[in-house]
Amino acid sequence: MELIGTRQRTRAGLIIAPKVVTPWLVFEESITSPERAGMGGSGGETVGKRSMRRLVVVAAGAVLLAGCGPLVFILGDSQVGVASDAAGRAFNSDYLLALRAKPSCGLLPNANPQCPGPVDWRAEYNDMVEKKGTPKVVIVELGTNDAANYSETVISLLEPQAIRDFVSNIPSDVPVVWSNIPAVTPSWDPTIDTRIQAVNTALAQVDSELSQLQVVDVRSLFADHFPEWFGSDQWHFNQTGSEQYAAFMCHSLDGLHLTDGTPKCDPTTTTTEPATTTSTESPTTTTELPTTTSTESSTTTTTVPEETTTTAAPAP
Repeated sequence: MELIGTRQRTRAGLIIAPKVVTPWLVFEESITSPERAGMGGSGGETVGKRSMRRLVVVAAGAVLLAGCGPLVFILGDSQVGVASDAAGRAFNSDYLLALRAKPSCGLLPNANPQCPGPVDWRAEYNDMVEKKGTPKVVIVELGTNDAANYSETVISLLEPQAIRDFVSNIPSDVPVVWSNIPAVTPSWDPTIDTRIQAVNTALAQVDSELSQLQVVDVRSLFADHFPEWFGSDQWHFNQTGSEQYAAFMCHSLDGLHLTDGTPKCDPTTTTTEPATTTSTESPTTTTELPTTTSTESSTTTTTVPEETTTTAAPAP
């Protein structure tokens, strides 16, 4: 698995992929969150608001993929990051998995300093193809940070075309499976779900236009599970939420018949690392997340209304 897009210095360790003898890809993660969910700790282990980061490097910097079977790309924000361990376990038995996450970033550009953007997600996909080959399917988890940084009006204007632009860059015979966004009502912004629904509406609109796109209803899966499937920040998945998300997205590929039989998609399988394997995590530092300010990318041709939404959320 691979998480790219962070700029802090980190010490390196070595880890072996579960159930296979090939190592994981170079794997970086940088999450600012009160919850260390899905990052090697148990869901609900509160570590305080801080920047957490880990780097896992294969021997000699080799670029190798974990698992075996059809190649699957997963692209997203830090929700993909916190669910990465569960995704690795869920997909690993039946699929060859390559994962890329950009913490705090959205499909639309935003001014959050945690996001090394603006991010061109089409270029990110192209870079993954260049390194790993064309996938059989692309899974996308994006839009949460758009809801955190923009008004309903801006989302309604820009999100549909941004989705179309991303999908149009992918070969027409490669399905794009996009997860919509669960409902949340965090104490720091109880009304944010109205903007989340605007993102989901944009996804549903483009889904009705493009046969290549399949929107997966994660919102229904998570219904009635807020806040217990989320961390103490009421925003990122905790361990249970990560496992539920990973299994659901893995089984969303069943209808594509990419494998022989039905994949197990078990994100709870415990694996043991070899005794010679070491994993190192860099020292953490306490930080306060800067207030997010919404801006419009200079390359956007659509006129954006001035009413953008700013939240103090620990954006995924």
